[in-house]
Amino acid sequence: MPMMGSKPTLEIVSPEPTDVGATYRYAGKMLGLVFDFSEFVRTYIAGREKIWRAIGNPNCS
Repeated sequence: MPMMGSKPTLEIVSPEPTDVGATYRYAGKMLGLVFDFSEFVRTYIAGREKIWRAIGNPNCS
């Protein structure tokens, strides 16, 4: 229910898919709104915690 039936595409931008410094890009459509944003992982503890921050200017229209 959180994504309201949408399925965003995920692109792993960095060479490493996990751990600190990993970078991802999400794009898709939810409730008629188009979104496109990137994030990078600031803190990562396997199986317990992932803290990330959006980078750049998210596009949500």
